[in-house]
Parts: sequence; C-alpha cells; structure tokens
Amino acid sequence: MYNEPKSMSDRIRIPVLGLIENMSFIVCSDCCAEHAIFAKAGGAKDANA
Repeated sequence: MYNEPKSMSDRIRIPVLGLIENMSFIVCSDCCAEHAIFAKAGGAKDANA
C-alpha cells in the first residue's frame, strides 16, 4: 500500500488519528459482484504497521 503520508507523519512526530480506505473495489455492472482492485484489508494492514 501507499503509506508515504504515514512515514512522513512518523518523521515529524505527528500521531495518525485515523485511516480511510477508499475505492478498494469495483462493482460489476453486469452481475453486481464486487471485485477487489487492491489487496483486501490494505487499510487495516497499514493501520497495524
């Protein structure tokens, strides 16, 4: 995942209060199934890093 903002906040010692995971999947217009674009639970993995 892209966590440059997290590493920047670590360098300047600003605590991260929250993390937003946006657009992690698309919905198929034919069958309405959700298809993951990125790794699942990427926001949770970054939050626990």
